[in-house]
Amino acid sequence: MPTSEFAKEYEQRPDKELLELWSQRSELLPNAASALLTALQTRGLRHEADLITAEHAESEEEQAKRPRYWAWLGWLVFILFLLLLAIVGPQKGHFGW
Repeated sequence: MPTSEFAKEYEQRPDKELLELWSQRSELLPNAASALLTALQTRGLRHEADLITAEHAESEEEQAKRPRYWAWLGWLVFILFLLLLAIVGPQKGHFGW
């Protein structure tokens, strides 16, 4: 779809909907994202769009940190299990060995 058709579509949508689309712009076609940016600038919503971009970047940064936390926690539990096994394992009658 040409950029002009996206622009016509965005002219009919309310500001709030355009800002919601902006938060999901990575899923839009390049022509649609370009038309959306133009529509936001025309309506004077560029500042609000920049705020959404900043919030989105912060949430992505937080999400990037989470897997590392869970990985470290997993390794910690595994090491504690091995330590427990080394301490308790050699005693007679445990674990059927």
